[in-house]
Amino acid sequence: MRLNKSDRKAIETFLNGNPYLHLYAIGDLDKRFFPYTQWYGSRTVSIDSTTPADSAGSGLSAVICIYTGGNSPTLMALAGEEGTEAVGKLLEEVIPLQPDTIQAHLSPGLETHFEQGWLIKSKTPHYKMALTNPEALDKIDTSAAVRLGQDDIPQLLELYEKSYPGNWFEPGMLRINSYCGIRDTENIDRTGDGRLIAAAGTHVYSPGHRAAALGNITVLPELRGCGLGTVVTAALAEQLYAEGLKIGLNVKTGNEAAVAAYRKAGFSVHTIFNECIMKRTADKQIDE
Repeated sequence: MRLNKSDRKAIETFLNGNPYLHLYAIGDLDKRFFPYTQWYGSRTVSIDSTTPADSAGSGLSAVICIYTGGNSPTLMALAGEEGTEAVGKLLEEVIPLQPDTIQAHLSPGLETHFEQGWLIKSKTPHYKMALTNPEALDKIDTSAAVRLGQDDIPQLLELYEKSYPGNWFEPGMLRINSYCGIRDTENIDRTGDGRLIAAAGTHVYSPGHRAAALGNITVLPELRGCGLGTVVTAALAEQLYAEGLKIGLNVKTGNEAAVAAYRKAGFSVHTIFNECIMKRTADKQIDE
């Protein structure tokens, strides 16, 4: 069933039952993003029901969030081990309401609900990692990292063009999110600053909901393998942890170098999910 603004507290309570699974959805509860979301949920029937128990008294057994603020809607249907059946049932209600093309973040197995009448254009496994060992941050020298601001946008765009083309970054993110970078201090440009050689930012930054998800982390290709990714990640995580936020990130399971860097910075794998692109079709197939 469709949830509305009056259900916001119940939604937050449910999501915080497994915050590292739902960090992105928690961030979408922020007043800046909530108007661009649609929420669906299953109510807990009763304490004796076969429906999985709700999360921390929220009255909900499953929640699906759809973010509509991007180029195409992103559907998030994620479940812990005990909630997959409930989310799957809710997904069956939500799928017919979707446009012809969507992005989806799905717990493993939930993509089967799209087999009838949808083309799965891509399915890429990702880890959700969580900062579970913040003590590791104390062992990393982050003195080379600096906080980035509006004046750094040109250099940041140049860095992403060279090292992370196609990433999701908009200049406005620097006004509301936290970003750190590392400069090449051995080669100073005419502004008096060295060029950016590494950067890390946040896809989710919501102090009000105590949630942050790191993203847009990159290092110039020719400088990878030197530990800069670990340093810039640790610098930003250190700052956010000091603000009392729960911190996580998404990373492709096949990106072994990035996963190793994040582990050094105190992150561990919380769960796995599939990032999919779906297109409505009369045929049932997966595009290889």
